[in-house]
Formats: sequence, structure tokens, C-alpha cells
Amino acid sequence: MSRLTVNISQLFFNFLEAIQKYDITTFVGAFSLLFLWHYYKAISKNIIRLLRLHEEKHKKQTKTFSKIIDVNNYVLDLLNLLLDDISCARILIMQYHNGGYALNGVDFTKMSCTHEVIRKTSNKQVKPVQTTLLNIPITAYSYFTRQLRKNPVVYVPSLESIKFDDVSTYEEFKIHGAKSFICAPLTNSDGNLTGFIVFEFNTKSPLKRKSNILDIVEHYSIRISGMLESAGVYEENYNGGKTSSTKA
Repeated sequence: MSRLTVNISQLFFNFLEAIQKYDITTFVGAFSLLFLWHYYKAISKNIIRLLRLHEEKHKKQTKTFSKIIDVNNYVLDLLNLLLDDISCARILIMQYHNGGYALNGVDFTKMSCTHEVIRKTSNKQVKPVQTTLLNIPITAYSYFTRQLRKNPVVYVPSLESIKFDDVSTYEEFKIHGAKSFICAPLTNSDGNLTGFIVFEFNTKSPLKRKSNILDIVEHYSIRISGMLESAGVYEENYNGGKTSSTKA
């Protein structure tokens, strides 16, 4: 008989002797406590690991959210500079986004005003309209989308000139008090139209006062497009790879 067999047999006899000497419940209880202790240690390690992962994710999201805020604040700062530079009454940024689906599965692409700055004058205060321009179907302002697909900048020296081309746009900007406007596209790095910027004027034919306005608008629309796209990348990372942007 090998030494291993002798050792196993000896352990078995020792176990039987212990059972005869002590109550079997003592061994069951001891075994249960031992099992619970190892289970507790394993669970504790997993809980600590999950807490650390959650803390790291929270720190990353906080940093990313701060970047989103910084980018959007910088966009607003640029828009305020443009207000004075081209002497317009209001600047609106409209961005396209997903709006849900119809019963037949068609995507209801919508747009919302994400940024607005208004000119403060001593005699008349332009009223903000951002909260009234949320979740609007893109067909509501079809004039902008149609024109921006063909032109780098759209210049309307008189609001009355589009009265019969796009009634919705005409009525909306008439309520704003606009007499004329300039519209520039927002595009992403793939060249897709993601929205537009509207520069409202409370006088007709603003180019008569400053002839290079269109060049200024085109330059800043490209710059702001890049900034908003970077904010969209931050937002996508913040949401775990999900973003609300869509192609027009």
C-alpha cells in the first residue's frame, strides 16, 4: 500500500473519530461559516472594483461635461462678438436632431434652437425666442434647407421677398421683428448639413452699411461648425457612444 493511500485512509479515520467525538452540526456550522467568509471576500472584491469603476466613469463624465459647457460658452462668446461686428439684432443657431418615428417608420427629423444671442439697445429690447423654437419639424422652415443646399450663404435683403416662398418662415421672423436676414449652413467634417445660423436685422439691406458681412458670416459659420461638432463628440462620449445628432 502506497504512502498516499495510507495518508488518505488515516484522514478518513480521523474524520470518523471526530464525528463520533463531536456533534455533526458542529462541522456543518464550521463549514457554513467558512463558505460564507470566502463568499463575502469575493463579493467585497467585486463591490470595491465596481465602486472604483463607477468613480472613474463619474470623473471622466464630469470632465467631458465641462468640455461641452466650455465649447458652448465659447460659441456664445463668438456670437456676441458677431452681434456688434455686423450690427444685427439677433443670432440663432438651429441644429437638426432625431424627433421620433411615425407609425409607418418614417423618421421625424426635427430641429431646435440651441444658441441665441440678442442685441441690447437703449431704446428697444429684442425679446428672446429660443424656448419657442424647440422640436420643430425641419419642414417648417423649408426655405433655409432648400437654399443652403445650393448656396454657401443665403442673403434675404427684405423679409417680404420670401412671403410667398415659405409662409412659415416669413410669419415666424415677422413675429421676431426681423426686416432682413442672412443664413449660413452648419456642416460636419463629412460635409453633411447639420443645421444653420440665422442673422436677423431690424433694417432692410444690411449690406449697404457693411459690404463684407457675407464674408464674415461665412467664415464664422465654418468655425462654429467645427466647434459644435467637437461638442457633439464630447457629448457622444459622455452618453456612452450615443448621440442625438442626425443627418438632414
